[in-house]
Amino acid sequence: MGEPGILSLIELDKEERELLIDYMTALKRTEVYEVLENMYGVDILKFMDVFAGESIKIPNRNYVYKVIKYIQIYKYCERRDFTEEAIENASKVFDRRKSSITRVIDKVERVLAKLKE
Repeated sequence: MGEPGILSLIELDKEERELLIDYMTALKRTEVYEVLENMYGVDILKFMDVFAGESIKIPNRNYVYKVIKYIQIYKYCERRDFTEEAIENASKVFDRRKSSITRVIDKVERVLAKLKE
């Protein structure tokens, strides 16, 4: 992933942006550019500039949802210093067994440790 470059400096009006998206969509036979334009609007070129030449793979919704739950559990316990009481309360709040809460905490810590390697 790069830093913003020349594309970030180009200003397109709405009609030019729409035509660019139509053109890119036709070339790649995909609707992803249209979705990106709807999300990023005038910042679409900045997005394209930063990710130029990159392939981005987004996990499926179920996986992302599971990770969000893991993060919520982890942060809940972290804010309470990972005490036994925090884990017990988290099991009630998130409707999971205490052993499940502990496994989630361990998993998040293992994954985050990879960033430090």
